[in-house]
Formats: sequence, structure tokens, C-alpha cells
Amino acid sequence: MESFTHNGFEDFGLYEVKSLPLVGPHADRKLSLDVGGAGRVNLNILSPGARAGNHYHQKVHEVFINPGPEALLLHLRSPEAAAGRVVEMLPASLSQINAYHPKLGVTHMVENPSPRMATLIIVVDQNDPDDVFPLAVY
Repeated sequence: MESFTHNGFEDFGLYEVKSLPLVGPHADRKLSLDVGGAGRVNLNILSPGARAGNHYHQKVHEVFINPGPEALLLHLRSPEAAAGRVVEMLPASLSQINAYHPKLGVTHMVENPSPRMATLIIVVDQNDPDDVFPLAVY
């Protein structure tokens, strides 16, 4: 259950999120917050060696941001390509934040190659559970 409080900032329209449950398996726990309209912001917590995704979308656009401190790997495969490609998702810094946006129809999977827990921010333009099509990257 989401718990919102004003925490003294009600005049500014700010709510503090006190508690949002992490859902999903330990390898890919997700905190998901509706940001109004149809979009969502997800925070995935990836265990060392964990992989998340391995699917594509036909309508939903996703943007991945790696808050760091370690690099993550983004595995991609388009329907036309015989082989996939791996992109190193650089962590955010004070001078640069990289965002990664797979095109519609491109299978994508994020991997945490680090020996430490990692986080991944995913911004989606719409919440459509029917627009997730599993397909192995490899």
C-alpha cells in the first residue's frame, strides 16, 4: 500500500512517499510509481549477475538510466539481425547522464555484471502489460 504524507510541504504540492513495496523476484525487484497520465517510473534493483527484460514492445517506449556507480550491460537484438549487440550503459556522473532508448520491436535485456547490487531507472510512456513480448536476446 502506498503511503503519502505532506510532511510540511503541502503548500508546494509535494508529497513524500513513505513506503512503496518492492515487487518481483530477488534478482529483479521493482519499485513502480505512477507519475500521472499513462506513464510510469520504475526502479529495478538487480542482484549481482542478474538479468532483467528479455522482451520487446510494439507500443511502449522505455528509457533506461543507470544511476551508477557501476556500468550495466544492455543486450539488444533487432528482428533483422542474426546476432545481438551489447551496449555498456555508463553510470550517471555529475557532468553527464546517459539515457538509453531501445526502438520498438528490438528485444532488450539489462544485465548487472558487477559483484554488487545495482539499480536501474526505467521511464515508460505508458503502462500496458499486454505490450510485453518475451523473446530471447541470444
